[in-house]
Amino acid sequence: MKLTVGFRTDKGPREGPNEDVVFATIPADNPNAAILIASDGVGGAKAGDHASRTAVDIIREYLLERPFPQRDEVIERLREALQAANEEVYTQSQANAHLRGMACTVVMSLVIDNMFWVAHVGDSRAYLIADEEVSQLTLDHTLGNSSKHRNLAAIQQVKAMGLDKVLDRAIGIEPNVAIDVRDPDVLASGDIILLSTDGLHEVVSEMDMLTITMDHPAEQAAERLVKAALDAPARDNVSVVILKTD
Repeated sequence: MKLTVGFRTDKGPREGPNEDVVFATIPADNPNAAILIASDGVGGAKAGDHASRTAVDIIREYLLERPFPQRDEVIERLREALQAANEEVYTQSQANAHLRGMACTVVMSLVIDNMFWVAHVGDSRAYLIADEEVSQLTLDHTLGNSSKHRNLAAIQQVKAMGLDKVLDRAIGIEPNVAIDVRDPDVLASGDIILLSTDGLHEVVSEMDMLTITMDHPAEQAAERLVKAALDAPARDNVSVVILKTD
């Protein structure tokens, strides 16, 4: 099965630096594997761009500058990489007043042969496009979703206060962070993995994700999805990472 990747990021209409960072690679010595990452600096926090870049750099180091994970150790390695990213962002935040409070979201996928894993913290998302259907693989770590596990009154209160999309988990807020890692899923020929920051999936429908990614090569699909978000119009930085299989 042949893998191809594409990614694109744009600062969109927001002032200041682009706080999104994306990364995708198919290792030269392992053409049946891929690493995909999307990170979004937390809005309103200081140095969100620095937080997201630091997190992506740490994750890359853990997965590419060390022996590549074997299947039976992927979940542990993903947790280690994300926890290391969390610790580094938190440590830098505490050590430098200019970085105090910085944080970011991270969503990532690791592909090995016909299997893939997804890990995330925050509200950046992973989708699987297969058999002409779109499936969201991640649950946003927001107060709105957290309240779903309590009661109706809590849900109504969170929504009434306009807090339903506020993050209740992010990289760098605390010394330790709870990390969601999905059990491995099968990746079939023709399947597509799509990672996005909220600047994209808040304004681009799943139907547009489906048609654009199916109709274009990975790099061109990433470019067209970002353009679709900007035309919507986007309200935030916009980023997407795509892996296609043939």
